[in-house]
Amino acid sequence: MNKDQLKKNKVYGLLKGKIDNGEYPNGHRLPPERELAKNLDVSMSTLRSSLDRLEKEGMLDRVRSQGTFVTLNVDRRQKLHGRIACIMRPIIPGQAENNFLDALNASLSHEILKNGFQLVVPPCVTSLSAHHPSSDACAEIACAIGGLQGFVDGIIVEQRIPDSALERFAETSRPMVILDRNTDLKIDSVTSDHGQAVKMQVELALKAGYGNFLVCRIDRFQNDRLRFQELNKVLLSRKVPKDKINVVEGWMESNAGELLQKIFEIMKSNKDRKVMVFAGDDALAIFLCERLERRGYVIGSDVGVMGFGGFAGAVVNGRALTTVRMDPLKLAAKAVEILLDRINGNLHDPRRTHNVETQLELGNTI
Repeated sequence: MNKDQLKKNKVYGLLKGKIDNGEYPNGHRLPPERELAKNLDVSMSTLRSSLDRLEKEGMLDRVRSQGTFVTLNVDRRQKLHGRIACIMRPIIPGQAENNFLDALNASLSHEILKNGFQLVVPPCVTSLSAHHPSSDACAEIACAIGGLQGFVDGIIVEQRIPDSALERFAETSRPMVILDRNTDLKIDSVTSDHGQAVKMQVELALKAGYGNFLVCRIDRFQNDRLRFQELNKVLLSRKVPKDKINVVEGWMESNAGELLQKIFEIMKSNKDRKVMVFAGDDALAIFLCERLERRGYVIGSDVGVMGFGGFAGAVVNGRALTTVRMDPLKLAAKAVEILLDRINGNLHDPRRTHNVETQLELGNTI
């Protein structure tokens, strides 16, 4: 036996051992191939040969653009039931919410494979803008969905895919679930329980002694509008005066200067009591923390900042962000469950929103 074969056998044995002893449990996503090869001190070809062998034995599933997963409960000899397409926004390197999107994509892949379906990811989706899809991009999404109608059994779309790209397919014969967004279209949606989330945020802010409230919302999506309507309602129900509630609409990528100017003006005019900032999502919360500190405000003392969206372990200049966290595993599991129910004809109309429980992740930015 030559040296190359010995190395392949050794890598195969090491990886199989980790699966057998539970270090790599069912559903676990292996590290990226390049990272894994470096850690094992072998070439990419040696690693891939070992992964190929484990995949043929039914212990791994390698999903394009998603990763390699341990699939002990998937019988590789059994024919897949059908196909489910996932149309998601691309993951941009350096984005604050990367770990949430990574976990969500991995969880969706695992849930789809676990239930015996093949995952389909349209290649055009990887080229789309993450935050501001142009009309051309929307048309491209629409074409992708249209082309899938006769090819897949169901479709899962992510929240930033606009209604304009979905509306003509809302009542087709192919079931569709939209992730993390309410919608007026006749499409099932799986989203976080926003009512529960804002109550937790308000209770925490009032308990911490904040008397002025600044809502920085992102008004492009219905979820954001609904959540901040609920936030305003809860603040008023807790006897917070209307003049102590300010709303600023914007997004750091499109109008950062204007957004920050409005925020600084409100901060200057509210010197009597410290200000709590409710950000539209975690990326915006981190951005605001950094800019406020540059202006001399002490985060957690002069001003508090809360995020939303699920970026676990966000750190801002040594401080952990306080945020409402969505569980990507629960979102993915519920989305696939609802879609499979639709595919199997087990749900009755009208289509509706299915809420997933959220949790408050305490940091020290308040």
